[in-house]
Amino acid sequence: MRFFVSTYSSCAWPGSAMIDHLRELGHDVEHSPDSSGSSAIDPRWRGWYPQPGGGPGSDNTCGLGVALNAVEACVIVIDKAWDSSTWMAIEADEALARLGVARLFHWDPDQYRPRARGMLRYLNRPLPKDAAESAATLVELGTSAGNTPDFDASFAKLEGFLRAAGLAAWDEVRITESVVWDQSGAVVSLGELRSIEDFRPRYTELVTAGWPWVNLNAMGLLGETLILTVECPQYDPVGVSPTSVNLSGPDIRLTDFTLDPALGSS
Repeated sequence: MRFFVSTYSSCAWPGSAMIDHLRELGHDVEHSPDSSGSSAIDPRWRGWYPQPGGGPGSDNTCGLGVALNAVEACVIVIDKAWDSSTWMAIEADEALARLGVARLFHWDPDQYRPRARGMLRYLNRPLPKDAAESAATLVELGTSAGNTPDFDASFAKLEGFLRAAGLAAWDEVRITESVVWDQSGAVVSLGELRSIEDFRPRYTELVTAGWPWVNLNAMGLLGETLILTVECPQYDPVGVSPTSVNLSGPDIRLTDFTLDPALGSS
């Protein structure tokens, strides 16, 4: 697998530990540039940041965009400087836009537990405190996410996770490719809600398009209906086959796994 480790210091704890353990397991690892911020010390700083104005995920020529487009998952490493760093916020924003919630993990071995409200939206998938255990967990999550374009097999595995977690039952399932959140973490609107039967051809289209991954996320309950979201990279397909289907949910921004009953299709 290919990972990007977003860390304030790749040469010191805790960033170096995550990088080393993933590499010891035989995986390709790219990471943030040197913390000096100098292109004389780390040439990657030249052109690392995306050009302003286009929004997260729009600049595929910047160093950060190229690095993230080439990986299957990103690990944010939390240290005492992380939630006050503009640099780390930009990397997290780009990772979220390009990889989606399900492929964006965070590791907080020293339990700093960031409180900056604007940074919390990047912290949905925590890893164990131990570096070796976290690295192994990342690989397990990636390989168990599924490499099949079959919707039924992917949903059956996701449904098993949800039932095992003791989440509320549902009467039917609807799927959307569009969710709009506001800055407070509330869902503003949902896109078209489609049945499994109706969505199945579209799902096959997405997982055979040539992206490295597609996310199938159990977002929450809208009344008695389970809402699934499907997320794809925000760049053109790159010819990868097979596509890895990653499973996630429920979204931690929701209270009790429920959506506002007033929500409807936008």
